Amino acid sequence: MTPYRKAVVAIFAVTLAYLAMNTKASFHFHESSQFLNYNMLAEAVMSGQFHLKQPVNKDRLERDDPRDPSLPYPIITDAIVLDGRYYFNAGPLPALLHAGWIWLTARPLPTGLAIIVSCVGTFLLMGLIFQRIRVQHFSDVPEFVGWLTLGLFGFSGPQLYMISRPVVYHEPIALGMLLVLVATLVIVWKPGFPEDAARLFWTGCLLGAAVACRANLIVYPICLCILIARNWCRFNRRRLAKLSAFFLVPIIGWILLLGAYNYVRFSNPLDFGRAYIALPDAESYQYCSKGGNEFRLSHVPINVYNYLLGLPIISHKRCIPLPFYGTSTVREFFGYIHVVKEQVGSIFLILPAILLVFLIPPQKADVYPNGEFRTAILFCLLSSAFSFGLLTAYYRAAPRYMYEFTVLLFIPLFCNVMTFYKWTGQDRNKRRAFVAGLVTTLLLNTLAGIHFGLHGMLIPR
Repeated sequence: MTPYRKAVVAIFAVTLAYLAMNTKASFHFHESSQFLNYNMLAEAVMSGQFHLKQPVNKDRLERDDPRDPSLPYPIITDAIVLDGRYYFNAGPLPALLHAGWIWLTARPLPTGLAIIVSCVGTFLLMGLIFQRIRVQHFSDVPEFVGWLTLGLFGFSGPQLYMISRPVVYHEPIALGMLLVLVATLVIVWKPGFPEDAARLFWTGCLLGAAVACRANLIVYPICLCILIARNWCRFNRRRLAKLSAFFLVPIIGWILLLGAYNYVRFSNPLDFGRAYIALPDAESYQYCSKGGNEFRLSHVPINVYNYLLGLPIISHKRCIPLPFYGTSTVREFFGYIHVVKEQVGSIFLILPAILLVFLIPPQKADVYPNGEFRTAILFCLLSSAFSFGLLTAYYRAAPRYMYEFTVLLFIPLFCNVMTFYKWTGQDRNKRRAFVAGLVTTLLLNTLAGIHFGLHGMLIPR
């Protein structure tokens, strides 16, 4: 079978598996009735307004604070409520795609379909990135090693969890990370990235667009800017100014558009409306909306534990011990702190393959043969670390946030796998042991991924 046919078969199989998990094997998309969806914002924008068409309950508007979850009147969960109107609380870019779909088909775009397209896209892009890296730097490593490593990503816990829940919270993260991966593909496509003005421009456009999906993704262009700035010291001022403009202008342009969007809604370009969100429970409402404690450094140690060391709960229903990841709350820790752990546990249990990122090659090897490739690998590691650090300051630890700091880690993971295979050399025993270990890791990683994806499927929508 040719590589092209292998790729087509793999994409078809992965799409079918993702579709089955996303729809609970019904192969029919259903919108959640209790959450926002991007079609609401798309329809509002197509009507020339930025507040949603859905009206706020009149009885709520008569109260002092319509967002109060204790009021016995219906409300759209996690919508922004301000001046008697609903506003959307997530990044606006996906709404433009929904608006285009509605304009072409006169039908709303299902949230589940949008998530599947983004996640299948990340799978395809990861495969392209692996292939470019293998051809350029590991051409003597067999192709099947790359396929096994791609399987580690395609059936990983964070990937399957994103697929398993067709809800609005997953869509901007999935699309944002898709754009980040396209930018990474542009970086690794061929040598000479920091000196190529066209590639700098397109990378800036893609990373800026990712920020318009999810504001937290600003860490990715910041980290890349820091890393490529090291290579610009050898340029004269004119050349440096030109290259800087090509990279920074599109990013700044996207940020200005996002600021204008906020200004039109809330008269402040830096106000994302987080203080006006209708949170579903009274404690989060008091802690975040009233207290302004959504992001705090005191959350960091708790969430570091949640993401790195958290253990599943063992259920003994039907006399069979089964692990599951539940939802719990920490209310006191060095003072009053409200941290919600939502269906999350140790990344090493949910994604066992992540351990391969930390493996040190058994002997000195030419893992990163040029400065540009080192820049790409450092970008993956540094931006993932910064993203993780930022998310630990949030009051909620959730599986969907894992997607923001684990996707790019598969690129250095892939390089480690390639390096270890090269280290085996012509020793058949070492090579067989390596392949057996990689296949075992793939099986464990897939089982953990399916287990975690089932958690998402079983949560009420």
